[in-house]
Amino acid sequence: MEFFDTSIVEQIEMKMIRSSQFAVRDRFQRLSDDDHCLITSIREHGLLQPILIRPLSHGFEIVAGHRRFHACRSLRWRFIPCKIRELADKEAYEIQLTENMQRKSMDPIEEAEAFRRYVVDFGWGGVTELAAKIAKSEEYVSHRIQLLKLPEEVKQHVIENRLNVSSALELTGVPSEKQNMILQQINSSDLTVRQIRKMKSLMKTDTFAINSGPDQIV
Repeated sequence: MEFFDTSIVEQIEMKMIRSSQFAVRDRFQRLSDDDHCLITSIREHGLLQPILIRPLSHGFEIVAGHRRFHACRSLRWRFIPCKIRELADKEAYEIQLTENMQRKSMDPIEEAEAFRRYVVDFGWGGVTELAAKIAKSEEYVSHRIQLLKLPEEVKQHVIENRLNVSSALELTGVPSEKQNMILQQINSSDLTVRQIRKMKSLMKTDTFAINSGPDQIV
């Protein structure tokens, strides 16, 4: 069955619109180069795609289009074109999450936090249901959530793209003092996942020395 979008498009006063109370991304984001390009584009050509909002008891809440909204606000717009749709909390969150996944705008830890909220905090469904909603595998979702077991220092390495997800997952379940040791070796020697696993195995037998290099971890 073909889906017809029956959302109403209206010019809504921006002061009547607020950010989502179920925001997928809650960490402070400084303006990126893409954001500056978006602002320039809107200034020159206008807003080509309305944002999606839902009505609340006192105004409206953004469902999709946070970047467009903030770009227009930075241009001191008073009104912004909006699609208005009646949506439940769960539906609004799923739309937000899908939009951010499609744009690839979240780092792995942000994804993990968003997945945890859906599955654990809000209890809207399990890993299987969420994976189907965002068109990812169950393994993808469960592995992202596992990243949240890591200490803040290690998660920061993932956020800053200094540690890939596969390597970070190898550190889950490892005692914190050994995590730091492995992390130092990854940073200094660019260890592969296979080498990390070998290093973990050597640590269990107490045959690993802190000065061991990648040539010894094969």
